[in-house]
Amino acid sequence: TLIAIGYDHVEARQTPEKWNLTVLYIVSSVLAFVALVSSIILLFLCLDSWNSGFCGGLSYGQITSAIYLKVSISDFLTLFSARTNENWFWSTAPAPILLGAGCLALTISTVIACAWPETYPDGVYTVGLARRKPIELALYVWLYCI
Repeated sequence: TLIAIGYDHVEARQTPEKWNLTVLYIVSSVLAFVALVSSIILLFLCLDSWNSGFCGGLSYGQITSAIYLKVSISDFLTLFSARTNENWFWSTAPAPILLGAGCLALTISTVIACAWPETYPDGVYTVGLARRKPIELALYVWLYCI
């Protein structure tokens, strides 16, 4: 997907870009902060699922996979929201190769998060989202990210 970004449709300015590092740092910090806070909120909702009845109580392995999927989706979708400069994300359509690479990457991430077997990578219990109830948890994570 990183190579596909080079083929994206962008509107170039008539004058060379001058980097305003202050604005660049602020915008990147805001994007990172939003990703961080949304991950913490999802983690809280998943950990509290036993108390609130949300999804009937999730195992630690499902929570691990849900956070992986959330980070994968939201961080990749940030690319599409950040690529249009000052305009809305729908104002300039992405190049077909970027759109295809994005769809492929998001599909693979979702399949990995859903089909991951019960394992202990680095000693952390992990299980795919579709291997235990609620099997629609991946859909909930997608809706949360959008």
